[in-house]
Amino acid sequence: MNEFARPPESESVRRKGTLFCPACAYESPIDERWVETTTATVRVRSCPECGAVVDSRPRRRPLASAGVG
Repeated sequence: MNEFARPPESESVRRKGTLFCPACAYESPIDERWVETTTATVRVRSCPECGAVVDSRPRRRPLASAGVG
């Protein structure tokens, strides 16, 4: 097996859904510690260490209005 057949050991233990903060180099799986803020139109994930925004996406569906049903 050649050196390109497997990722380096440090990369093989990372989960596929890992986010990286470009401001402070914090890293963690997407389902841990990241601060998520959701409004009617956008979802934002921020770094728990420095507060930098690492992901901002439009919501797929608007939030339902309270009392509508």
